[in-house]
Amino acid sequence: MIDYVSIGKNIRKHRRRLGLTQEVLSEQVSISIPHLSRIETGSANPSLQTLVDICNALDITIDNLMQESLPAAKYTVQGRLGALLAECSVEEMDMLAEVAEVILRNTRNQ
Repeated sequence: MIDYVSIGKNIRKHRRRLGLTQEVLSEQVSISIPHLSRIETGSANPSLQTLVDICNALDITIDNLMQESLPAAKYTVQGRLGALLAECSVEEMDMLAEVAEVILRNTRNQ
């Protein structure tokens, strides 16, 4: 199942990372500001072409937007984390865990 709410959140995150307003991004992908707003809130389901246009404008790949809808993406990230942790000492793993907890707490409170 496609998680359009997560796709919208990822679009917003990457748009803000680049310092783009909804107006600028909507102009770049030739859609209206209200339509982009509905996409970002998950209340509109964009066409595949619109998603591709958004990805190109944000200089990201489609899996950056759809990672919550792609189980393989989770396994890939888990593998990367596992490989990093395998190289760490117990002290380094503890430090990473503390940092991860702070980041997750802040991210989830936004």
